[in-house]
Amino acid sequence: MPAMDEVLAARRAARASRSQSRANVVSVFILLVSILIAFPMMAATQNPVWLIIFLGGVLLSQSPKIAKQWERAVVLHLGKYTGLRGPGLFWIVPFVETISIYIDQRVITTSFAAEETLTSDTVPVNVDAVLFWMVHDSEKAALEVQDYAQAVSWAAQTGLRDIIGRTSLSDLLRGRERIESELQALIDQRSNPWVSRYNR
Repeated sequence: MPAMDEVLAARRAARASRSQSRANVVSVFILLVSILIAFPMMAATQNPVWLIIFLGGVLLSQSPKIAKQWERAVVLHLGKYTGLRGPGLFWIVPFVETISIYIDQRVITTSFAAEETLTSDTVPVNVDAVLFWMVHDSEKAALEVQDYAQAVSWAAQTGLRDIIGRTSLSDLLRGRERIESELQALIDQRSNPWVSRYNR
């Protein structure tokens, strides 16, 4: 299924871009100041202390982090969860504390489909849907599931297939509200308490 492979590749690329280091203005400023002070003084005095000051500036530039207004950063101290930080500027201890993920707390839209799914009366149907959801508990979304966005997407897709498989074509055509409420209950059951869903 090439379409599914493309979707998975796009999701992997999105996860990779989210996990990349994020440069910020404060880090760049600290690094530039350490370069502008240390190198001229080192050239003028030939004193290796300025090299140590430069390396300290490089180390210090790894400390400030910025989370956007809608984000919460999950901080680990030597691999152990210590808390959420953000929004705004916050500081971590370089090499001791790390940011495992930035959790987006806005309403997220996820499109999904149940392709060639058989109804209870063995009629093949293709159903497309859109799920509007948001992370309710950032800590649990980071610690209790490997990839919360993908987990919600798969929960919605498998839930939709399950409901279609138990529904006849005539009920499927005229019972949209019932299917929506059933799907909502299924997604709630699989993703609570860290995700809250809104509508499809």
